[in-house]
Amino acid sequence: MPTDSSQSDITRLAAMLRARRGTRGLRSVAQEIGEISASTLSRIEQGGVPDLETYLRITKWLGIQTEHQGLSGAGETATPELIEAHFRAEKVLPPDTIQALSDMIRQAYKWAENRGIGTNPSK
Repeated sequence: MPTDSSQSDITRLAAMLRARRGTRGLRSVAQEIGEISASTLSRIEQGGVPDLETYLRITKWLGIQTEHQGLSGAGETATPELIEAHFRAEKVLPPDTIQALSDMIRQAYKWAENRGIGTNPSK
């Protein structure tokens, strides 16, 4: 189960997607976005969690900046939300295992943050 914050983000993304799409059909918008299916757009509009590539394509099409843009393996650290989204998109692990792993990762990030580990003084 997504956290309240991540569920809110998913709901907001779905609303922005529906608003920008307007009365246009899902197939038309999917073609415009590129490399995404109409059924995937429908799933996201209904609150489904997109995989990272789909998320980035949609946010680019929407013209919104995200904290995940530019993440292409260029040495940047993924956030716990990004990791959770990957777990959920894979659909290999059961939901309770995904939640347990997500909670554990969030705690590890919080622990590191409290100790000043991984902070970048140049930012």
